[in-house]
Amino acid sequence: MLRSILLGPNYLLKKRTIERTEFFAKKELAQLQSQELHRILSRAVNAIPFYQAFFSQRDVTIFENLAQVLPRFPIIDKRTIRNNFDIFYAGSSVRRLKATSGGSTGQPFVFYMDRF
Repeated sequence: MLRSILLGPNYLLKKRTIERTEFFAKKELAQLQSQELHRILSRAVNAIPFYQAFFSQRDVTIFENLAQVLPRFPIIDKRTIRNNFDIFYAGSSVRRLKATSGGSTGQPFVFYMDRF
């Protein structure tokens, strides 16, 4: 109970998903992966200003075959995110949890995760 309070509801949801899918066959895992990838890409296109602007200029719908859509997503580096942070984050600043990378390239990369 304490763990769920400290780690939040997403932790418990992911833990249950792992327990439920641990012994899935390859075909079932591939289907689950496809569903999760679709969910993530859809959220990016619908909620993240950078992707909204990027895809509004192109004739792409996320509901196409994912194998065709995924290569159309731009490759983004840390510098691009650092210089344009506001268009890469969607959500309340209250829910932001600041995190950093180890800085192996000389400068730690600051990013935010959802707190809940």
